[in-house]
Amino acid sequence: MEPLTGITLLVFTGVLLTIVSLRHRWMTTFLWTAFMLRSILMIVNCYVYNLPDSQADAHTFQEVAREWALQQAVPLFPLDDTSYTISWVIALMYRLLGMDILAAHALSVLMGTLAVALGSLLSLRIWNDVRLAQRAGWWLTLFPTLNLYSALTMREAYTWFFFTIMLLGVAQGVRRITAVSVLMVAVGVVGATLYHGAMAVVGIVFLGLLALHQAVRLFRLLLGNRVDPHTLLVMAAALAVVIYVLASGMSLPKIGSVYEAMAAETLLTSATYAFRGDAAYPEWILPQTPVDIWLKLPLRMIYFLFSPFPWDIRSSHHIIGLFDGVLYLYLTLLIWRGRYAIFKNLVARWILGIVLVVILTFAMGVGNFGTGIRHRAKVAVPVIALAMAGFAASCKKHGRYPKRTIKTAGDAIHEPG
Repeated sequence: MEPLTGITLLVFTGVLLTIVSLRHRWMTTFLWTAFMLRSILMIVNCYVYNLPDSQADAHTFQEVAREWALQQAVPLFPLDDTSYTISWVIALMYRLLGMDILAAHALSVLMGTLAVALGSLLSLRIWNDVRLAQRAGWWLTLFPTLNLYSALTMREAYTWFFFTIMLLGVAQGVRRITAVSVLMVAVGVVGATLYHGAMAVVGIVFLGLLALHQAVRLFRLLLGNRVDPHTLLVMAAALAVVIYVLASGMSLPKIGSVYEAMAAETLLTSATYAFRGDAAYPEWILPQTPVDIWLKLPLRMIYFLFSPFPWDIRSSHHIIGLFDGVLYLYLTLLIWRGRYAIFKNLVARWILGIVLVVILTFAMGVGNFGTGIRHRAKVAVPVIALAMAGFAASCKKHGRYPKRTIKTAGDAIHEPG
């Protein structure tokens, strides 16, 4: 079968990158590099050698998509199990454009490459500096797991694509809520949740932070004998949605309601099931009682972000995970180095809060570093964007951070010479 659909998708991706590069010329080099790296990995996986994690779930998603595409009509959207959203999208593409396995991978390349552009824009929106945005772009371009999962038929590239759209909406709407920022947040939350149900937590956290932020603002206004109807309306709306979600017991596929997901029995059962395989976490961090769930959660968060550690290596392919964990450790150190800049930056604080809750959520459900490597890639984009604070702090300390400000259609940004 000729891979015409896949080649067409790659050409379409190239056209989109050309448009983006013309609008943001500072992205051109790293964006095209990202596209080439992900395309090469895709070709290697399809025609030369099976990349890590390209079997199991990735193979299942492809087979389900093939079965649905061969039916008389593609089934309706799988609301009962959104884990197969990716299969439904691929099946629809197969039905419209023809069966082409390269196309399924090319779609991941498209999402993964665009996420590089969105991630660098997120860094620009946070730090208002093109130098840092370019550095973030190169990190996103070269980061190993972002490259890997952008070349496989897995959900990760889709999830972090929509998650980054959501965070861009947050960054745009933190200081001034607009229709565009609300739309970006809504599209991002819905899209990320459709590819992984646990990502619904980002929507709840955003609304909670929004209600708290508006409440603090309203309190300050009241101290000055002033009232802002807009602030009151936004706070009431955000709070109403959060209360509705909590009170109605709204259920998500594979997760259930908030109360079901947070029930001690559910968490213990999930943790026990997750601790399996040769990549399982040590038994001493496996919770045995409801109290253990919270006492051992910090340790599980550490293992989620940085494992496997040298003492966990049991086979040669675990070394890949060790290198990935070292990268996250370095990024975390950079965030710590730039903590003062983050705490002074309202947008950075919001994004850090959302990322921490996502890390906590997945740390509760992951029990082996094989799965952890895949799931922590979901927060790689905002973690890299936040880590740029560490680079800025280091450059300022050594007097290597001159700035040149130019005016754009929006805020002033710092453009490299």
